[in-house]
Amino acid sequence: MTDSRDGKVYKTINVNGKVFMAQNLNYGTRVNGTLATENQSNDGVDEKYCYADLEANCTKYGGLYQWAEAMDLPTSCNTTSCAASIAPGHHKGICPTGWHVTKSTDWGYASIGLAVGGAAYEMKAGTDWSGGGIGTNSTGLTVLGGGGTPWHKWWLSKFNPIRTFLVCRRSNKYRC
Repeated sequence: MTDSRDGKVYKTINVNGKVFMAQNLNYGTRVNGTLATENQSNDGVDEKYCYADLEANCTKYGGLYQWAEAMDLPTSCNTTSCAASIAPGHHKGICPTGWHVTKSTDWGYASIGLAVGGAAYEMKAGTDWSGGGIGTNSTGLTVLGGGGTPWHKWWLSKFNPIRTFLVCRRSNKYRC
């Protein structure tokens, strides 16, 4: 899949009938974000962080996004409710046209048929995880461990201006 906005090419994978990007999104203008107090604050520009402020980390692992940035909402939505601004069903966010921000039900589809309690293990790559946390990658999603800091979380959480990777899923209905 080629992102028409910047020409980047992403691998995709079909897991249980749902098509996911098999790589984290790496879209936007890089801004420094080493400190937890540094926010993606320019609502007129799609911004991303790179782990340790190194572009090479975005190339390998994808960009890191705060919740409001990933959802393509104003920065103020990191701390106040913007529920009315979120599209019902599939919310495009900063994903390419025809794709949407993954949500918990998407990951549920991806884990159908995987080992109970082992779905994450089967989605994780066999490299780039510390502390013996490597996976089998039996799904082909190749989820990489891109590093962490006390303020990193690896999921999107409303009202939490954290930095997270973003995986998009192809929308069945183009509500974007």
